[in-house]
Formats: sequence, C-alpha cells, structure tokens
Amino acid sequence: MGLAFDKVPDALAAAAPVREMKPSLTLQIIGKMKDTLMGRTIGILVSDGSDDAVIGKIKKAVMDAGAIVKIIAPK
Repeated sequence: MGLAFDKVPDALAAAAPVREMKPSLTLQIIGKMKDTLMGRTIGILVSDGSDDAVIGKIKKAVMDAGAIVKIIAPK
C-alpha cells in the first residue's frame, strides 16, 4: 500500500462515546443564508476548450450581483 503498510491498520477506539444531539439553530449557516450573492466568492471551473464569451458573461453577472469571482483551472 501507499504508506509502506502491508494492510490498513484497524481503527482506534473512540476517545469518548458518540452522542446524538439535535442540530443547533443558533450555529447553523445554511438556514440563515440570505438569498443573495453579495459578499460571497464564486469559483468558475474552466478547462481547455472553455468558451471565453460564456465565462465572461457569467463573471460579469456574478460581479454585478456583488460577489467575487475566482477562476479555477488546471493550468
């Protein structure tokens, strides 16, 4: 295997028992999100052959909505 193990070691025992708890409404993020892109960062995945015109239109629309655009590409 990749780390010079002949086999994967057995999992260790948990340090403390797992407790089932209700989700915290105070700590949740998704339920409190505003329906806007303002202040967010949006990643646009591109690769060879991506259409520059389409990417430009998406980038403009996202920036007009108040978000930051990051282009993500393999090179």
